[in-house]
Amino acid sequence: MINYNDLWVGDTLQVRSDGRIVFFHTIEGENVLCKYNSKIESFSKVELVRINLPDELEGLDLAHTTKSKSINFYEIPTQIDLHLDKLIETQPNFKPLNVLNYQLRKFEEYLQLIISNGLKKVTIIHGKGVGILKAEIDSKLNSLEEVKIFFTINEGGATEVHLY
Repeated sequence: MINYNDLWVGDTLQVRSDGRIVFFHTIEGENVLCKYNSKIESFSKVELVRINLPDELEGLDLAHTTKSKSINFYEIPTQIDLHLDKLIETQPNFKPLNVLNYQLRKFEEYLQLIISNGLKKVTIIHGKGVGILKAEIDSKLNSLEEVKIFFTINEGGATEVHLY
């Protein structure tokens, strides 16, 4: 579920029904206004999923993308590294809880992207640490019906995920 209070103008969303990539504009009552094909369209909140495009896809003209021209899943990275220095170039002075929440948000955005684009196997690099992030990831993966199986690899520093 998208927390619409966290969205910024221009954030990338995908329409569930037809796979179009749209860009958040504003909230109007119970509807979300998004830019698509140089026009503003209205969607109900349940029609949209938030996606986080990989860096190599940023800047592409996706405003005209439809399901028949959806993102090629070979272009979507098959792994995400959740170490903070891999997610953010400049290290803000985050409190530990804020770091964890940021990592989990990036993980969930990546999950939405891989599930909506049909990837079957991915690796989540979470590090060994004390295991708080890994425990949260395991909990989320356990709750998803799209997940076939997942297991720890790299001596506990990553999780391999297989999806239906």
